[in-house]
Amino acid sequence: MGRPLQPLLLICVAAFACLGSAACAYDAPAPFETESHAFALDAIEADGVVLAGAYVPEWESAASLDALGAWGGGRMTFDGTFHQIYEGDGSTHHLLEEAWRAHSTPFANVMIDDSARAIALGDHDAGIRSFALGVKRWLDAGGGRSLILAPLQEMNGDWVPYGVDPANYRAAYRRVYDIFHELGVDSTQVRWAFAPNGWSTPPHRIADYYPGDDVVDLIAFSGYNFTQGHWSPVTEVAAGVVAELRDTVNDKIPYLIGQVGSGSAGGDKDAWMRDLFRFVAADPNLVGFVYFNFDKETDWLLVPGGEGSAGWRDGMAMAETQHEWPLTRWFQPGPLPFGPYAEAARTGDPCPEGRRCDTVGLVDGSAHLEVLDAIRPVRGETSLVFGNPGDVHLLGDWDCDGLRTPGIFRPATGEVALRNHLSTGPADVTFTFGDAGDIPLAGDFNGDGCETLAVYRPSEGRVFMKNTLTGGAADLAFYFGNPSDKPFVGDFDGDGVDTLGLHRESTGMVFLRNSNTQGNADASFYYGNPGDQLIAGDWDGDGIDTIAVYRPSTEVLYLRNENTPGNASHTLVIGRPERVLVARGM
Repeated sequence: MGRPLQPLLLICVAAFACLGSAACAYDAPAPFETESHAFALDAIEADGVVLAGAYVPEWESAASLDALGAWGGGRMTFDGTFHQIYEGDGSTHHLLEEAWRAHSTPFANVMIDDSARAIALGDHDAGIRSFALGVKRWLDAGGGRSLILAPLQEMNGDWVPYGVDPANYRAAYRRVYDIFHELGVDSTQVRWAFAPNGWSTPPHRIADYYPGDDVVDLIAFSGYNFTQGHWSPVTEVAAGVVAELRDTVNDKIPYLIGQVGSGSAGGDKDAWMRDLFRFVAADPNLVGFVYFNFDKETDWLLVPGGEGSAGWRDGMAMAETQHEWPLTRWFQPGPLPFGPYAEAARTGDPCPEGRRCDTVGLVDGSAHLEVLDAIRPVRGETSLVFGNPGDVHLLGDWDCDGLRTPGIFRPATGEVALRNHLSTGPADVTFTFGDAGDIPLAGDFNGDGCETLAVYRPSEGRVFMKNTLTGGAADLAFYFGNPSDKPFVGDFDGDGVDTLGLHRESTGMVFLRNSNTQGNADASFYYGNPGDQLIAGDWDGDGIDTIAVYRPSTEVLYLRNENTPGNASHTLVIGRPERVLVARGM
Protein backbone atom coordinates (compact mmCIF):
# COMPACT_ATOMS: atom_id res chain seq x y z
CA MET A 1 0.00 0.00 0.00
CA GLY A 2 1.18 3.50 -0.75
CA ARG A 3 0.77 6.56 1.33
CA PRO A 4 -2.87 7.03 2.45
CA LEU A 5 -5.00 9.46 0.53
CA GLN A 6 -4.84 13.04 1.72
CA PRO A 7 -7.77 15.45 1.65
CA LEU A 8 -8.90 16.11 -1.91
CA LEU A 9 -10.34 19.17 -3.54
CA LEU A 10 -13.88 17.82 -3.48
CA ILE A 11 -15.39 18.09 -0.01
CA CYS A 12 -19.09 17.39 -0.26
CA VAL A 13 -20.46 19.70 2.39
CA ALA A 14 -23.08 22.16 1.27
CA ALA A 15 -24.59 25.16 2.99
CA PHE A 16 -27.76 27.01 2.09
CA ALA A 17 -28.11 30.68 2.73
CA CYS A 18 -31.19 31.20 4.88
CA LEU A 19 -31.45 34.96 4.87
CA GLY A 20 -34.02 37.61 5.73
CA SER A 21 -36.98 39.09 3.87
CA ALA A 22 -37.02 38.98 0.08
CA ALA A 23 -39.95 41.32 -0.39
CA CYS A 24 -38.37 43.39 -3.14
CA ALA A 25 -35.42 43.12 -5.46
CA TYR A 26 -33.07 45.37 -3.59
CA ASP A 27 -33.77 44.73 0.11
CA ALA A 28 -30.65 44.59 2.23
CA PRO A 29 -29.93 41.02 3.34
CA ALA A 30 -30.51 39.92 6.89
CA PRO A 31 -27.65 38.22 8.78
CA PHE A 32 -26.57 34.80 7.53
CA GLU A 33 -27.85 31.60 9.02
CA THR A 34 -26.59 28.33 7.54
CA GLU A 35 -27.65 24.73 7.63
CA SER A 36 -25.08 22.09 6.73
CA HIS A 37 -26.03 19.39 4.23
CA ALA A 38 -23.44 16.65 3.90
CA PHE A 39 -23.61 14.42 0.81
CA ALA A 40 -26.84 12.58 1.62
CA LEU A 41 -25.89 9.04 0.63
CA ASP A 42 -28.88 7.61 2.47
CA ALA A 43 -31.01 9.18 -0.26
CA ILE A 44 -29.17 7.46 -3.11
CA GLU A 45 -31.16 5.00 -5.15
CA ALA A 46 -28.14 2.97 -6.18
CA ASP A 47 -28.73 1.53 -9.62
CA GLY A 48 -25.28 0.22 -10.50
CA VAL A 49 -23.37 -2.96 -9.69
CA VAL A 50 -20.85 -3.28 -6.85
CA LEU A 51 -18.16 -5.96 -7.17
CA ALA A 52 -16.51 -6.06 -3.75
CA GLY A 53 -13.06 -7.37 -2.98
CA ALA A 54 -10.52 -7.33 -0.19
CA TYR A 55 -6.85 -7.63 0.64
CA VAL A 56 -6.11 -10.10 3.44
CA PRO A 57 -2.72 -10.34 5.16
CA GLU A 58 -2.46 -14.07 5.77
CA TRP A 59 -0.32 -16.33 3.57
CA GLU A 60 -3.18 -18.83 3.48
CA SER A 61 -5.48 -16.18 2.09
CA ALA A 62 -8.13 -18.58 0.73
CA ALA A 63 -9.21 -19.53 4.25
CA SER A 64 -9.20 -15.87 5.29
CA LEU A 65 -11.27 -14.84 2.28
CA ASP A 66 -13.71 -17.68 2.91
CA ALA A 67 -14.08 -16.61 6.54
CA LEU A 68 -14.52 -12.96 5.56
CA GLY A 69 -17.19 -13.93 3.04
CA ALA A 70 -19.04 -16.12 5.54
CA TRP A 71 -18.99 -13.38 8.19
CA GLY A 72 -19.80 -10.52 5.78
CA GLY A 73 -22.56 -12.27 3.89
CA GLY A 74 -20.92 -12.69 0.49
CA ARG A 75 -17.78 -13.86 -1.28
CA MET A 76 -15.16 -11.45 -2.60
CA THR A 77 -15.13 -10.90 -6.38
CA PHE A 78 -11.52 -9.65 -6.11
CA ASP A 79 -8.58 -10.69 -3.93
CA GLY A 80 -5.98 -7.96 -3.70
CA THR A 81 -2.40 -9.20 -3.88
CA PHE A 82 1.02 -7.56 -3.92
CA HIS A 83 3.95 -8.94 -5.92
CA GLN A 84 7.62 -8.25 -6.49
CA ILE A 85 8.96 -9.44 -9.83
CA TYR A 86 11.78 -11.31 -8.02
CA GLU A 87 9.50 -13.07 -5.52
CA GLY A 88 9.95 -16.48 -7.19
CA ASP A 89 7.66 -18.82 -9.08
CA GLY A 90 6.39 -20.58 -5.99
CA SER A 91 5.23 -17.42 -4.27
CA THR A 92 3.55 -16.07 -7.41
CA HIS A 93 1.68 -19.31 -8.03
CA HIS A 94 0.67 -19.67 -4.38
CA LEU A 95 -0.74 -16.15 -4.02
CA LEU A 96 -2.74 -16.37 -7.25
CA GLU A 97 -4.00 -19.87 -6.53
CA GLU A 98 -5.14 -18.91 -3.02
CA ALA A 99 -7.32 -16.20 -4.55
CA TRP A 100 -8.74 -18.63 -7.09
CA ARG A 101 -9.52 -21.23 -4.41
CA ALA A 102 -11.59 -18.57 -2.65
CA HIS A 103 -13.59 -17.95 -5.86
CA SER A 104 -11.95 -14.56 -6.33
CA THR A 105 -10.15 -13.01 -9.28
CA PRO A 106 -6.67 -11.76 -8.28
CA PHE A 107 -6.13 -8.01 -8.48
CA ALA A 108 -2.34 -8.13 -8.58
CA ASN A 109 -0.24 -5.04 -7.82
CA VAL A 110 3.25 -5.50 -9.29
CA MET A 111 6.18 -3.59 -7.81
CA ILE A 112 9.78 -3.17 -8.94
CA ASP A 113 12.21 -1.60 -6.47
CA ASP A 114 13.96 0.76 -8.85
CA SER A 115 13.42 4.00 -10.69
CA ALA A 116 10.99 4.28 -13.56
CA ARG A 117 13.91 5.24 -15.80
CA ALA A 118 15.83 2.04 -14.99
CA ILE A 119 12.73 -0.07 -15.68
CA ALA A 120 12.03 1.78 -18.92
CA LEU A 121 15.64 1.24 -20.09
CA GLY A 122 15.31 -2.53 -19.63
CA ASP A 123 17.40 -3.05 -16.48
CA HIS A 124 14.75 -5.41 -15.11
CA ASP A 125 13.62 -7.19 -18.26
CA ALA A 126 14.90 -10.55 -17.01
CA GLY A 127 12.95 -10.21 -13.76
CA ILE A 128 9.80 -9.07 -15.55
CA ARG A 129 10.07 -12.00 -17.95
CA SER A 130 10.56 -14.45 -15.08
CA PHE A 131 7.53 -13.07 -13.25
CA ALA A 132 5.48 -13.12 -16.45
CA LEU A 133 6.39 -16.77 -17.06
CA GLY A 134 5.30 -17.59 -13.51
CA VAL A 135 1.96 -15.90 -14.08
CA LYS A 136 1.57 -17.68 -17.43
CA ARG A 137 2.24 -21.08 -15.87
CA TRP A 138 -0.54 -20.40 -13.38
CA LEU A 139 -2.89 -19.25 -16.15
CA ASP A 140 -2.06 -22.34 -18.23
CA ALA A 141 -3.56 -24.53 -15.49
CA GLY A 142 -6.90 -23.62 -17.10
CA GLY A 143 -10.29 -23.61 -15.45
CA GLY A 144 -10.91 -20.02 -16.51
CA ARG A 145 -7.96 -18.71 -14.52
CA SER A 146 -7.51 -15.01 -15.10
CA LEU A 147 -6.30 -11.93 -13.27
CA ILE A 148 -5.99 -8.16 -13.32
CA LEU A 149 -2.45 -6.77 -13.33
CA ALA A 150 -1.64 -3.29 -12.00
CA PRO A 151 2.01 -2.58 -12.85
CA LEU A 152 3.88 -0.09 -10.62
CA GLN A 153 0.85 1.11 -8.65
CA GLU A 154 0.69 4.60 -7.08
CA MET A 155 3.35 5.85 -9.48
CA ASN A 156 2.16 9.43 -8.96
CA GLY A 157 3.44 9.51 -5.37
CA ASP A 158 6.93 10.14 -4.02
CA TRP A 159 6.80 7.14 -1.62
CA VAL A 160 7.54 4.53 -4.33
CA PRO A 161 11.00 4.24 -5.98
CA TYR A 162 9.54 4.54 -9.48
CA GLY A 163 7.37 7.53 -8.59
CA VAL A 164 7.02 11.12 -9.82
CA ASP A 165 8.50 10.49 -13.28
CA PRO A 166 5.59 10.46 -15.75
CA ALA A 167 7.46 10.00 -19.02
CA ASN A 168 9.58 7.11 -17.79
CA TYR A 169 6.64 5.56 -15.95
CA ARG A 170 4.62 5.41 -19.16
CA ALA A 171 7.54 3.69 -20.89
CA ALA A 172 8.07 1.32 -17.94
CA TYR A 173 4.40 0.30 -17.89
CA ARG A 174 4.53 -0.42 -21.61
CA ARG A 175 7.69 -2.46 -21.16
CA VAL A 176 5.93 -4.74 -18.65
CA TYR A 177 2.89 -4.95 -20.94
CA ASP A 178 4.97 -5.79 -24.01
CA ILE A 179 6.87 -8.59 -22.29
CA PHE A 180 3.64 -10.28 -21.23
CA HIS A 181 2.25 -10.00 -24.74
CA GLU A 182 5.45 -11.38 -26.27
CA LEU A 183 4.79 -14.49 -24.18
CA GLY A 184 1.28 -14.82 -25.62
CA VAL A 185 -0.69 -13.53 -22.62
CA ASP A 186 -3.69 -11.61 -23.97
CA SER A 187 -7.01 -10.07 -22.90
CA THR A 188 -8.64 -13.49 -22.49
CA GLN A 189 -6.33 -14.09 -19.49
CA VAL A 190 -5.04 -10.75 -18.17
CA ARG A 191 -6.60 -7.32 -17.95
CA TRP A 192 -4.37 -4.32 -17.37
CA ALA A 193 -5.05 -1.67 -14.74
CA PHE A 194 -3.63 1.83 -14.52
CA ALA A 195 -3.49 2.25 -10.73
CA PRO A 196 -2.62 5.78 -9.54
CA ASN A 197 -3.02 7.13 -6.06
CA GLY A 198 -6.00 9.42 -5.60
CA TRP A 199 -3.80 12.48 -5.20
CA SER A 200 -0.51 13.25 -6.92
CA THR A 201 2.77 14.63 -5.64
CA PRO A 202 3.15 18.04 -7.33
CA PRO A 203 3.72 19.25 -9.95
CA HIS A 204 2.23 16.40 -12.00
CA ARG A 205 -1.40 15.27 -12.34
CA ILE A 206 -2.80 11.77 -12.76
CA ALA A 207 -3.32 12.27 -16.50
CA ASP A 208 0.42 12.88 -16.98
CA TYR A 209 1.11 9.22 -16.09
CA TYR A 210 -1.58 7.59 -18.22
CA PRO A 211 0.17 5.12 -20.58
CA GLY A 212 -2.58 5.04 -23.23
CA ASP A 213 -5.90 3.49 -24.12
CA ASP A 214 -4.24 0.72 -26.11
CA VAL A 215 -2.54 -0.75 -23.00
CA VAL A 216 -5.11 0.02 -20.26
CA ASP A 217 -8.34 -1.91 -19.73
CA LEU A 218 -9.49 -0.29 -16.49
CA ILE A 219 -8.46 2.38 -14.00
CA ALA A 220 -7.95 1.45 -10.35
CA PHE A 221 -7.09 4.31 -8.00
CA SER A 222 -6.26 4.30 -4.28
CA GLY A 223 -8.20 6.24 -1.66
CA TYR A 224 -8.06 6.20 2.13
CA ASN A 225 -9.80 7.86 5.06
CA PHE A 226 -6.68 8.03 7.20
CA THR A 227 -8.44 9.85 10.11
CA GLN A 228 -5.31 11.47 11.53
CA GLY A 229 -6.91 14.70 12.67
CA HIS A 230 -9.28 14.79 9.69
CA TRP A 231 -12.26 12.56 8.90
CA SER A 232 -12.59 12.22 5.12
CA PRO A 233 -16.04 11.17 3.89
CA VAL A 234 -16.23 8.82 0.94
CA THR A 235 -16.99 11.69 -1.42
CA GLU A 236 -13.81 13.49 -0.36
CA VAL A 237 -11.78 10.33 -0.84
CA ALA A 238 -13.24 9.34 -4.20
CA ALA A 239 -15.53 11.85 -5.92
CA GLY A 240 -12.82 14.33 -6.89
CA VAL A 241 -10.60 11.55 -8.22
CA VAL A 242 -13.40 10.11 -10.35
CA ALA A 243 -14.20 13.57 -11.69
CA GLU A 244 -10.54 14.18 -12.57
CA LEU A 245 -10.25 10.79 -14.29
CA ARG A 246 -13.39 11.34 -16.32
CA ASP A 247 -12.32 14.79 -17.44
CA THR A 248 -8.63 14.18 -18.13
CA VAL A 249 -7.97 10.47 -18.65
CA ASN A 250 -10.75 8.19 -19.97
CA ASP A 251 -14.44 7.97 -19.07
CA LYS A 252 -15.30 5.05 -21.35
CA ILE A 253 -13.66 2.27 -19.31
CA PRO A 254 -14.52 0.88 -15.86
CA TYR A 255 -12.97 2.17 -12.66
CA LEU A 256 -12.16 0.19 -9.54
CA ILE A 257 -11.08 1.69 -6.27
CA GLY A 258 -8.07 -0.59 -6.27
CA GLN A 259 -7.13 0.19 -2.68
CA VAL A 260 -9.54 1.70 -0.18
CA GLY A 261 -9.89 1.77 3.58
CA SER A 262 -11.10 3.75 6.56
CA GLY A 263 -9.80 4.11 10.05
CA SER A 264 -12.10 4.55 13.03
CA ALA A 265 -10.84 7.61 14.87
CA GLY A 266 -12.89 10.75 14.35
CA GLY A 267 -16.08 9.42 12.76
CA ASP A 268 -18.53 6.59 12.17
CA LYS A 269 -16.71 3.82 10.32
CA ASP A 270 -19.88 1.79 9.82
CA ALA A 271 -21.60 4.73 8.13
CA TRP A 272 -18.47 5.27 6.01
CA MET A 273 -18.65 1.66 4.82
CA ARG A 274 -22.29 1.99 3.84
CA ASP A 275 -21.47 5.18 1.98
CA LEU A 276 -18.66 3.41 0.11
CA PHE A 277 -21.00 0.76 -1.27
CA ARG A 278 -23.66 3.33 -2.18
CA PHE A 279 -21.18 5.67 -3.81
CA VAL A 280 -19.78 2.90 -6.02
CA ALA A 281 -23.29 1.75 -6.96
CA ALA A 282 -24.33 5.28 -7.91
CA ASP A 283 -21.32 6.36 -9.96
CA PRO A 284 -21.50 5.58 -13.69
CA ASN A 285 -17.86 4.52 -14.05
CA LEU A 286 -17.21 2.67 -10.79
CA VAL A 287 -17.80 -1.08 -10.84
CA GLY A 288 -16.26 -2.09 -7.53
CA PHE A 289 -13.47 -1.76 -5.00
CA VAL A 290 -10.83 -3.81 -3.19
CA TYR A 291 -10.81 -3.08 0.55
CA PHE A 292 -7.42 -2.81 2.30
CA ASN A 293 -8.15 -5.21 5.16
CA PHE A 294 -4.78 -4.81 6.88
CA ASP A 295 -3.66 -3.67 10.31
CA LYS A 296 -1.01 -1.26 9.12
CA GLU A 297 -0.87 2.53 9.61
CA THR A 298 -4.25 2.46 11.37
CA ASP A 299 -7.14 0.10 12.02
CA TRP A 300 -8.19 -0.48 8.43
CA LEU A 301 -9.40 -3.95 9.45
CA LEU A 302 -13.01 -4.92 8.85
CA VAL A 303 -13.00 -7.03 12.01
CA PRO A 304 -10.79 -5.09 14.46
CA GLY A 305 -10.48 -6.80 17.83
CA GLY A 306 -13.02 -9.44 16.87
CA GLU A 307 -16.02 -7.09 16.40
CA GLY A 308 -16.81 -6.68 12.74
CA SER A 309 -18.10 -3.69 10.78
CA ALA A 310 -21.89 -3.68 10.61
CA GLY A 311 -21.58 -1.16 7.77
CA TRP A 312 -19.65 -3.64 5.67
CA ARG A 313 -22.27 -6.32 6.21
CA ASP A 314 -25.03 -3.87 5.29
CA GLY A 315 -23.18 -3.01 2.08
CA MET A 316 -22.71 -6.67 1.19
CA ALA A 317 -26.46 -7.17 1.67
CA MET A 318 -27.35 -4.49 -0.90
CA ALA A 319 -29.08 -5.81 -4.00
CA GLU A 320 -26.45 -4.04 -6.12
CA THR A 321 -23.56 -5.94 -4.48
CA GLN A 322 -22.84 -9.00 -6.56
CA HIS A 323 -20.25 -11.77 -6.62
CA GLU A 324 -18.92 -12.84 -10.00
CA TRP A 325 -16.43 -15.69 -10.45
CA PRO A 326 -14.93 -16.39 -12.82
CA LEU A 327 -15.31 -12.97 -14.39
CA THR A 328 -15.84 -14.63 -17.75
CA ARG A 329 -17.45 -11.60 -19.37
CA TRP A 330 -14.34 -9.55 -18.51
CA PHE A 331 -11.95 -11.93 -20.23
CA GLN A 332 -13.12 -12.00 -23.81
CA PRO A 333 -11.15 -10.75 -26.82
CA GLY A 334 -11.20 -6.99 -27.22
CA PRO A 335 -12.10 -4.19 -24.83
CA LEU A 336 -13.90 -4.83 -21.56
CA PRO A 337 -17.69 -5.06 -22.04
CA PHE A 338 -18.33 -1.82 -20.24
CA GLY A 339 -19.92 1.48 -21.11
CA PRO A 340 -22.79 2.72 -18.98
CA TYR A 341 -22.98 5.86 -21.07
CA ALA A 342 -22.96 3.84 -24.27
CA GLU A 343 -25.68 1.54 -22.91
CA ALA A 344 -27.76 4.57 -21.98
CA ALA A 345 -27.32 6.09 -25.43
CA ARG A 346 -30.06 4.07 -27.06
CA THR A 347 -30.80 4.55 -30.70
CA GLY A 348 -33.88 6.56 -31.37
CA ASP A 349 -35.69 9.20 -29.32
CA PRO A 350 -35.96 8.59 -25.55
CA CYS A 351 -39.34 10.36 -25.55
CA PRO A 352 -42.11 7.71 -25.33
CA GLU A 353 -44.56 7.66 -28.20
CA GLY A 354 -47.52 9.96 -27.69
CA ARG A 355 -45.78 12.19 -25.13
CA ARG A 356 -44.47 15.71 -25.52
CA CYS A 357 -40.93 15.98 -24.25
CA ASP A 358 -38.37 18.71 -24.00
CA THR A 359 -35.37 18.82 -26.27
CA VAL A 360 -32.40 21.19 -26.43
CA GLY A 361 -31.05 24.18 -28.29
CA LEU A 362 -27.37 24.69 -29.03
CA VAL A 363 -25.73 28.12 -29.15
CA ASP A 364 -22.22 28.83 -30.41
CA GLY A 365 -20.09 31.92 -29.84
CA SER A 366 -21.39 33.72 -32.94
CA ALA A 367 -25.05 33.83 -31.77
CA HIS A 368 -25.98 30.91 -34.03
CA LEU A 369 -28.81 28.85 -32.50
CA GLU A 370 -29.89 25.33 -33.47
CA VAL A 371 -33.00 23.83 -31.86
CA LEU A 372 -33.18 20.02 -32.05
CA ASP A 373 -36.54 18.42 -32.71
CA ALA A 374 -35.64 15.36 -30.60
CA ILE A 375 -32.88 13.92 -28.40
CA ARG A 376 -31.53 11.36 -30.84
CA PRO A 377 -28.34 10.71 -32.82
CA VAL A 378 -29.96 11.53 -36.16
CA ARG A 379 -31.85 14.73 -35.53
CA GLY A 380 -33.76 17.38 -37.35
CA GLU A 381 -33.14 20.93 -36.28
CA THR A 382 -34.12 24.54 -36.79
CA SER A 383 -31.19 26.90 -37.39
CA LEU A 384 -31.25 30.67 -36.89
CA VAL A 385 -29.23 33.67 -35.73
CA PHE A 386 -30.50 35.99 -32.99
CA GLY A 387 -28.60 38.56 -30.95
CA ASN A 388 -24.89 39.33 -30.97
CA PRO A 389 -21.75 37.49 -29.90
CA GLY A 390 -21.37 37.98 -26.15
CA ASP A 391 -25.12 37.95 -25.47
CA VAL A 392 -26.47 35.27 -23.13
CA HIS A 393 -29.05 33.29 -25.10
CA LEU A 394 -32.34 31.97 -23.77
CA LEU A 395 -35.25 29.89 -24.99
CA GLY A 396 -38.67 30.58 -23.48
CA ASP A 397 -42.38 30.44 -24.21
CA TRP A 398 -42.81 34.22 -24.20
CA ASP A 399 -46.30 34.32 -25.80
CA CYS A 400 -47.84 31.26 -24.08
CA ASP A 401 -48.24 29.20 -27.27
CA GLY A 402 -46.41 26.13 -25.97
CA LEU A 403 -43.24 26.69 -28.03
CA ARG A 404 -39.96 28.05 -26.72
CA THR A 405 -38.44 30.72 -28.93
CA PRO A 406 -35.23 32.74 -28.68
CA GLY A 407 -34.26 35.54 -26.35
CA ILE A 408 -31.09 37.27 -25.28
CA PHE A 409 -29.80 39.02 -22.16
CA ARG A 410 -26.96 41.51 -22.63
CA PRO A 411 -24.83 41.13 -19.45
CA ALA A 412 -23.15 44.54 -19.59
CA THR A 413 -26.41 46.51 -19.68
CA GLY A 414 -29.24 44.20 -18.55
CA GLU A 415 -30.99 44.66 -21.89
CA VAL A 416 -33.47 41.90 -22.80
CA ALA A 417 -34.71 41.10 -26.34
CA LEU A 418 -37.26 38.35 -27.00
CA ARG A 419 -38.69 36.90 -30.22
CA ASN A 420 -41.98 34.99 -30.48
CA HIS A 421 -41.05 32.97 -33.58
CA LEU A 422 -38.44 30.28 -34.03
CA SER A 423 -36.75 32.15 -36.85
CA THR A 424 -34.29 34.94 -37.52
CA GLY A 425 -35.83 38.39 -37.24
CA PRO A 426 -36.33 41.43 -35.01
CA ALA A 427 -37.26 41.23 -31.34
CA ASP A 428 -40.96 41.31 -30.44
CA VAL A 429 -40.36 42.40 -26.84
CA THR A 430 -37.55 44.46 -25.31
CA PHE A 431 -36.94 45.78 -21.80
CA THR A 432 -34.19 46.12 -19.19
CA PHE A 433 -33.94 43.94 -16.10
CA GLY A 434 -31.19 43.08 -13.66
CA ASP A 435 -27.62 44.25 -13.21
CA ALA A 436 -24.35 43.65 -15.01
CA GLY A 437 -23.03 40.22 -14.08
CA ASP A 438 -26.47 38.69 -13.39
CA ILE A 439 -27.27 35.26 -14.85
CA PRO A 440 -30.61 35.21 -16.77
CA LEU A 441 -33.12 32.36 -16.44
CA ALA A 442 -36.35 31.63 -18.30
CA GLY A 443 -39.31 29.92 -16.66
CA ASP A 444 -42.97 29.93 -15.69
CA PHE A 445 -42.63 31.16 -12.11
CA ASN A 446 -46.34 31.51 -11.25
CA GLY A 447 -47.95 28.61 -13.16
CA ASP A 448 -49.90 30.72 -15.69
CA GLY A 449 -48.50 28.87 -18.71
CA CYS A 450 -46.28 31.76 -19.82
CA GLU A 451 -42.55 31.98 -19.35
CA THR A 452 -40.88 35.12 -18.11
CA LEU A 453 -37.46 36.18 -16.94
CA ALA A 454 -35.46 35.86 -13.73
CA VAL A 455 -31.88 36.77 -12.92
CA TYR A 456 -29.59 35.11 -10.41
CA ARG A 457 -27.02 37.35 -8.75
CA PRO A 458 -23.99 35.14 -7.99
CA SER A 459 -22.34 37.72 -5.76
CA GLU A 460 -25.31 37.54 -3.36
CA GLY A 461 -26.74 34.06 -3.91
CA ARG A 462 -30.06 35.79 -4.68
CA VAL A 463 -32.70 35.38 -7.39
CA PHE A 464 -35.06 38.07 -8.76
CA MET A 465 -38.13 36.88 -10.70
CA LYS A 466 -40.59 38.71 -12.96
CA ASN A 467 -44.06 37.39 -13.80
CA THR A 468 -44.46 39.79 -16.73
CA LEU A 469 -42.22 40.64 -19.66
CA THR A 470 -41.48 44.13 -18.43
CA GLY A 471 -38.70 45.96 -16.64
CA GLY A 472 -38.94 47.37 -13.14
CA ALA A 473 -38.86 45.80 -9.71
CA ALA A 474 -38.92 42.03 -9.32
CA ASP A 475 -42.20 40.34 -8.37
CA LEU A 476 -40.28 37.81 -6.27
CA ALA A 477 -36.82 37.99 -4.76
CA PHE A 478 -35.20 35.64 -2.30
CA TYR A 479 -31.90 34.12 -1.25
CA PHE A 480 -31.03 30.55 -2.12
CA GLY A 481 -27.60 28.96 -2.15
CA ASN A 482 -24.17 30.44 -1.85
CA PRO A 483 -22.32 33.01 -3.94
CA SER A 484 -20.81 31.38 -7.07
CA ASP A 485 -23.46 28.63 -7.30
CA LYS A 486 -24.63 27.99 -10.88
CA PRO A 487 -28.42 28.37 -11.29
CA PHE A 488 -30.95 26.61 -13.51
CA VAL A 489 -34.75 26.27 -13.38
CA GLY A 490 -37.30 23.52 -13.78
CA ASP A 491 -40.59 22.11 -12.57
CA PHE A 492 -39.05 19.52 -10.26
CA ASP A 493 -42.30 18.31 -8.64
CA GLY A 494 -44.71 18.51 -11.59
CA ASP A 495 -46.95 21.23 -10.12
CA GLY A 496 -46.74 23.50 -13.19
CA VAL A 497 -44.45 26.09 -11.57
CA ASP A 498 -40.78 26.46 -12.41
CA THR A 499 -38.49 26.86 -9.43
CA LEU A 500 -34.79 27.27 -8.81
CA GLY A 501 -32.06 24.66 -8.87
CA LEU A 502 -28.37 25.17 -8.13
CA HIS A 503 -25.19 23.33 -9.03
CA ARG A 504 -22.36 23.81 -6.55
CA GLU A 505 -19.26 23.06 -8.59
CA SER A 506 -16.93 23.01 -5.58
CA THR A 507 -18.73 19.92 -4.26
CA GLY A 508 -20.60 18.56 -7.28
CA MET A 509 -23.87 18.87 -5.37
CA VAL A 510 -27.23 19.73 -6.91
CA PHE A 511 -29.88 21.53 -4.85
CA LEU A 512 -33.55 21.75 -5.89
CA ARG A 513 -36.29 23.93 -4.39
CA ASN A 514 -39.98 23.26 -5.09
CA SER A 515 -41.33 26.72 -4.28
CA ASN A 516 -40.22 30.21 -5.16
CA THR A 517 -39.55 31.13 -1.56
CA GLN A 518 -36.55 31.30 0.69
CA GLY A 519 -35.54 28.15 2.54
CA ASN A 520 -33.53 24.96 2.42
CA ALA A 521 -33.44 22.67 -0.59
CA ASP A 522 -36.21 20.12 -0.99
CA ALA A 523 -33.76 17.73 -2.63
CA SER A 524 -29.97 17.56 -2.80
CA PHE A 525 -27.70 14.99 -4.42
CA TYR A 526 -24.45 14.55 -6.32
CA TYR A 527 -24.48 14.75 -10.13
CA GLY A 528 -22.01 16.04 -12.68
CA ASN A 529 -18.50 17.41 -12.48
CA PRO A 530 -16.94 20.84 -12.07
CA GLY A 531 -17.15 22.54 -15.45
CA ASP A 532 -20.37 20.79 -16.49
CA GLN A 533 -23.30 22.93 -17.60
CA LEU A 534 -26.35 21.71 -15.71
CA ILE A 535 -29.89 22.16 -17.09
CA ALA A 536 -33.28 20.61 -16.37
CA GLY A 537 -36.04 19.49 -18.73
CA ASP A 538 -38.85 16.99 -19.12
CA TRP A 539 -36.91 14.43 -21.13
CA ASP A 540 -39.49 11.60 -20.92
CA GLY A 541 -42.76 13.55 -21.04
CA ASP A 542 -43.97 12.67 -17.53
CA GLY A 543 -44.54 16.31 -16.51
CA ILE A 544 -41.54 16.52 -14.19
CA ASP A 545 -38.28 18.25 -15.09
CA THR A 546 -35.11 16.32 -14.32
CA ILE A 547 -31.44 17.08 -14.64
CA ALA A 548 -28.98 16.85 -17.49
CA VAL A 549 -25.38 17.94 -17.86
CA TYR A 550 -23.46 19.00 -20.91
CA ARG A 551 -19.78 18.14 -20.46
CA PRO A 552 -17.57 20.30 -22.70
CA SER A 553 -14.58 17.99 -22.25
CA THR A 554 -16.46 15.10 -23.92
CA GLU A 555 -18.95 17.19 -25.94
CA VAL A 556 -21.68 14.86 -24.70
CA LEU A 557 -25.04 15.62 -23.08
CA TYR A 558 -25.90 13.24 -20.20
CA LEU A 559 -29.63 13.19 -19.35
CA ARG A 560 -31.23 11.57 -16.32
CA ASN A 561 -34.95 10.87 -15.90
CA GLU A 562 -34.91 11.07 -12.10
CA ASN A 563 -33.68 13.77 -9.76
CA THR A 564 -31.31 11.39 -8.02
CA PRO A 565 -27.67 10.44 -8.54
CA GLY A 566 -26.94 7.55 -10.86
CA ASN A 567 -26.13 6.67 -14.44
CA ALA A 568 -27.37 8.74 -17.34
CA SER A 569 -30.73 7.54 -18.68
CA HIS A 570 -29.75 8.73 -22.15
CA THR A 571 -26.80 10.41 -23.81
CA LEU A 572 -26.45 12.54 -26.89
CA VAL A 573 -23.15 13.30 -28.58
CA ILE A 574 -23.16 17.00 -29.41
CA GLY A 575 -19.75 16.79 -31.04
CA ARG A 576 -18.75 20.43 -30.71
CA PRO A 577 -18.43 23.01 -27.95
CA GLU A 578 -21.76 24.70 -27.40
CA ARG A 579 -23.95 26.27 -24.75
CA VAL A 580 -27.00 24.04 -24.24
CA LEU A 581 -30.50 25.43 -23.61
CA VAL A 582 -33.76 23.65 -22.85
CA ALA A 583 -36.28 23.73 -25.73
CA ARG A 584 -39.85 22.51 -25.96
CA GLY A 585 -40.26 19.33 -27.99
CA MET A 586 -42.10 19.93 -31.25
